[in-house]
Amino acid sequence: MPTFRDLKLREIGRPEIEEWLNDKRKAGLASWTLTGLKGVMSSIFTMAKAWRMYEGDNPCEGIRVKKGLVREKRKLTREQLMEIMMALAERERFIVQILFGLGLRISECLGLKWCDLDLDAGSVSIRRRWCRGDISDDGENKSEASTRKLQLGRFLTGEFARRYPGVQKKDQFVFTSDEGTLPPDDRDLLREYFRPIIKRLGLYYKGFGWHAFRRDT
Repeated sequence: MPTFRDLKLREIGRPEIEEWLNDKRKAGLASWTLTGLKGVMSSIFTMAKAWRMYEGDNPCEGIRVKKGLVREKRKLTREQLMEIMMALAERERFIVQILFGLGLRISECLGLKWCDLDLDAGSVSIRRRWCRGDISDDGENKSEASTRKLQLGRFLTGEFARRYPGVQKKDQFVFTSDEGTLPPDDRDLLREYFRPIIKRLGLYYKGFGWHAFRRDT
């Protein structure tokens, strides 16, 4: 049942929200999940105030989410990366090639559109990110340095050119889910397409994620 089902907005204060988040932490939710929950709650109060349904300060202000145990992060060796690449399907293999070749975050990779490419110049502009249903365009990326132009190199230029859908589809995303024209959720990709293969190859470890495929640039 909803935690705040019997309370009105004006009856929900910082102590109630902190207790709610603490209960979620004890239940095993990760710190980034708790941060997301706090953000949702904060948005509710922000919009309620904008719609004149609530007066007063946002009770989420000043609440700090306690970080839990940091999961191990590793970089794959060249041999391990090649072994995984050979086992992946074409779409997932191309994602890894982009992450490693350009040092992108997974959200930046999934946010790519064909119009971001300049195949003649062999470059790509990082203009947006796609994060679990949320898209942020020009100037809204994680940092100012995130909006940038990168050289693809001969190999990636050729791989993009081979998949290029044509001028009429330049505004489409490079990667789309099986259900439509929007990018897939990175969590679904990991769970359904990557982790089963990683486990089968005996390379899985607790904390395995997209960072394993990213080369820092």
